Amino acid sequence: MSTQTATSTANFPAAATSGACNVQSRSGITLTEVKAHLRVSSNAAISNEYLLILLNNALDFVEDYCGFRFGEDTVSEYVTPSHKSGVLRVSRLPIVSVTSIVDAYNESTVDAGDYRINTDKTGVNPVGNYTWDVSRDRYLVTYTGGYGRTVTVPHGIRVAVLSLVGRWYEVRDTAKSMGFQGSLSKSFFDFHASDVIRILDCYKLGALAYFA
Repeated sequence: MSTQTATSTANFPAAATSGACNVQSRSGITLTEVKAHLRVSSNAAISNEYLLILLNNALDFVEDYCGFRFGEDTVSEYVTPSHKSGVLRVSRLPIVSVTSIVDAYNESTVDAGDYRINTDKTGVNPVGNYTWDVSRDRYLVTYTGGYGRTVTVPHGIRVAVLSLVGRWYEVRDTAKSMGFQGSLSKSFFDFHASDVIRILDCYKLGALAYFA
């Protein structure tokens, strides 16, 4: 269990600038890449704002499905260990680095040599004979997490995001008739994007986190 207390600005902030195709989403994917994927010319009668809406919805879906975050942020969270030798689970994945772990009950800082980031970058394990206290919200973990400049977005995820944008763009009239408000039903994904789901299944950090 974790409680987020502070965030900084992501390295890839979302923006909507109608005159620039190099606008980056929080994933680092640019509208130039989106237009190239869609084979949309710069003179096409479609706004950058609309394409960015599709892109951000694709990013939201991928984040929720896979359990990681786009955009590298430094955050602080109160975390309860699963057990004494277990993992401190945090919410912004993948973990890039840990700045500090503070015992919130006595305000002491855990020595950096007493813990390490686990191999799938979903939490922090104790090292050697060190053990956690399992009291609720015992530790305040300050760390940097999310795909960004340090841990780049894998090519497979970029393909999946662009593919989702492409599917939504292709069925935009159908989506409007369905009352599309930023999300579509599971049946839509089963029919239109099952191949994308298979790609994303390889990157589900959220699912892996509870078995590491």
